[in-house]
Amino acid sequence: MADPFTRFLVFIALFTMVPGLAGAQTCENRCLHFDGEDDAIKLLSSPITTQNVFTAEAWVFSEASGVAGSCDFNLKSLFFFSDLNTEYLELGECDGLLHLDWAPSGPSTPLQVSPIDIRNAWHHVALVRNMNTIEVFLDCVEVFSTPITEPSNYTAFLVGHGGSPVVSFPDEDWEGRVDEVRVWDSAKDQAAFQQSKGCTLSGTIPSDLLFYWPMNEGVPGGDNSSLTQVEDLSGNGHHGLLTQPPTENFALTGPVSNFICSDRESGFSFAISPIFFPGMDLEEICSGSPASFCVTENGGAAGGGGLDVQWQFFDGAAWQTIADPDFVGFCFPVQPGNVNLMADCSAPPGSEERPFRPLISISDGSGGVCTWDVPEQTLKICCPFTTAEIQITVQPSGVLNGTLCEGDDVTLDVSLTTDPFATPPGGEVQIHWTLNDIPLPDFDNQTSFSHQVIAGAEDLCFEATLTNCVCPPFSASQCVPVDL
Repeated sequence: MADPFTRFLVFIALFTMVPGLAGAQTCENRCLHFDGEDDAIKLLSSPITTQNVFTAEAWVFSEASGVAGSCDFNLKSLFFFSDLNTEYLELGECDGLLHLDWAPSGPSTPLQVSPIDIRNAWHHVALVRNMNTIEVFLDCVEVFSTPITEPSNYTAFLVGHGGSPVVSFPDEDWEGRVDEVRVWDSAKDQAAFQQSKGCTLSGTIPSDLLFYWPMNEGVPGGDNSSLTQVEDLSGNGHHGLLTQPPTENFALTGPVSNFICSDRESGFSFAISPIFFPGMDLEEICSGSPASFCVTENGGAAGGGGLDVQWQFFDGAAWQTIADPDFVGFCFPVQPGNVNLMADCSAPPGSEERPFRPLISISDGSGGVCTWDVPEQTLKICCPFTTAEIQITVQPSGVLNGTLCEGDDVTLDVSLTTDPFATPPGGEVQIHWTLNDIPLPDFDNQTSFSHQVIAGAEDLCFEATLTNCVCPPFSASQCVPVDL
């Protein structure tokens, strides 16, 4: 037979197990939506001038429809490098496929660089120039390579608009979402993309990062009409302009042509589970109960490769790092009584919604840090009832020692003293009354009431059953004796 402590853990795990998706998510990561009609980010003093080695990368989600005819004037531009005259280098989408174009020595019509349809899903896209070679990467895999002869005299860089920085060309504007734009003065390779494509950069910025637009401005879907640029977090001051001729570009309000929440997945997922049932989502626990926390990467074990994880909870004002020996590593049990899984039960409402999240990062060894956004999970922590006492006063007060005789017509003043979070009861904090096992629904969720009765042949016994979400029921009873 299992020892009492093990039986207690099994009971708690079973009692607090609630299947379903756990927790609401806030918008930690944002992106910029392009409506395909003159939405563009412009950098008219591009640092790419005379550089024949560089990399441009971003996360993209194309929402474009199919096109009729060739891609000559239907290339929805993602990256556009230009000298504001006759030289340009452009990577974009046409009929769902990535195409590349450049001038003056480039092809007569844009070249298809990959057979993979990139629409309606997030993809990592990179354009690399390495001296006299251009390479295109899709989801960290090189899909195209070609020689190029002209120097990189590109004085302007645009995201979302092709043809010219100052002239609108119909059907050549990106339609969809863009996130995490980075331009480097080095030629990145597959290994570099695989290491950092899913994370955000912070700390000491790598010296070869020319500019970095995380696209985390504004209020997601809100009124962002006062914004005029996307901020360059490289420290080099190459901010991207949102409002340049010929139009005022982005609407910057609502869910289209604006900053919105990004649903791009990092590859990491986080779940809170019953301690004996990993993989089953846990939405609620009774305060002080155990739970299992686990991060997985692409469906498998996370960790290794220099990855580090810190755990945090949101206290209503800011994220706080959890310094607790239970909260170490990517998967672990949190033991009963851990303060991080305990609610404040000193006052109503008797529960707390507590968001948790893992902060996963990797260091480049030089002070730079790459951090992955992993959506938090909110755990509802409910207060258990620990005390309840019923007092009964008989009216009229002259009844001898509160003992009734059969046939007495009296009023019983009943009051309940219990934990402070249950005063007053309501919501998931419930009090149900019975008299001699007969429900008294008129008095439910009351801590005091008066009840007129005519004494019968048995004692008058009141019972209060107290419940609060997933915590075990708690009861108290008190009787008034009746003499026959």
